[in-house]
Amino acid sequence: MVVQHYSETPTASSGGAKVAIDFVRGLNSAMENAMPGTAFGGYLNYVDPKLSAAQAHGLYYSKRAYDRLVGIKKVVDPDDLFYNPQGVGALEAFAFNSG
Repeated sequence: MVVQHYSETPTASSGGAKVAIDFVRGLNSAMENAMPGTAFGGYLNYVDPKLSAAQAHGLYYSKRAYDRLVGIKKVVDPDDLFYNPQGVGALEAFAFNSG
């Protein structure tokens, strides 16, 4: 099952951004609480400001896949032109919690 929650506010300065973020986080929490024991995953499409690079990598990639992608990135993007704060290669060394 794939679920992605979106929210929109008229302007960030209106204070609506915090309300929208809290609302989406509430939706996510409600789903997680309703399905205890479920291993939730994610994909890197947008930077999630609540995750560190290490947390994002552990969520988005297995160690094997990440190591392979780092090798590819070193060849095709050696100058890190396509930098993303949670993207492949954002960490020099990364200890995975997942396999």
